[in-house]
Amino acid sequence: PVDRALFHPVDGARSGDALRVLMLHHEYAWKGVREGLEAIAAVKARHREVRLVGFGVRSPREALPYDEFHENLPQEQLAWLYSRCPIYLCPSWDEGLGMPPMEAMACGAALVTFDNGGCRDYAMDGETALVAPRRDVGALARALERMVGEPPLRERLARQGQAFVTSRFDWDRASARLEDIIREGS
Repeated sequence: PVDRALFHPVDGARSGDALRVLMLHHEYAWKGVREGLEAIAAVKARHREVRLVGFGVRSPREALPYDEFHENLPQEQLAWLYSRCPIYLCPSWDEGLGMPPMEAMACGAALVTFDNGGCRDYAMDGETALVAPRRDVGALARALERMVGEPPLRERLARQGQAFVTSRFDWDRASARLEDIIREGS
């Protein structure tokens, strides 16, 4: 579940002319960082206003083309970072129920993701996100390019994605569902 008291749009977080795309950095190959960097490079070649913002528990071991990087942020600052970036890119090949994409959506970011399994609960292509086939970097780049180049689409998906995750994945709803399951089992 998403903590709505923490993860919501932060007033004043978005500023400047840059269009920031946020991506989680992780050393595990299946997190898709290489594929994400390849997709963003293709988009940045045509859209100079795009800036790649990375975040993670640790900074990358090697020099990577992040325009800015945020290391080991506390959750309150994560909410600000999610709110600052209008697009969240999730290039993971496989995921469970991924919290960072849902938290970013709750903060008003539009999601571009691979169909990584876990996202199917909240990322409906063309409704709450743009979803590319798993590990198809060309399709991921095209989806990201659409999100960058079509502001009305980006705004609609951000609005619908935020409404979906905040209504379906909050703690009150999860607690009530768990109580129902326990009652049914007793």
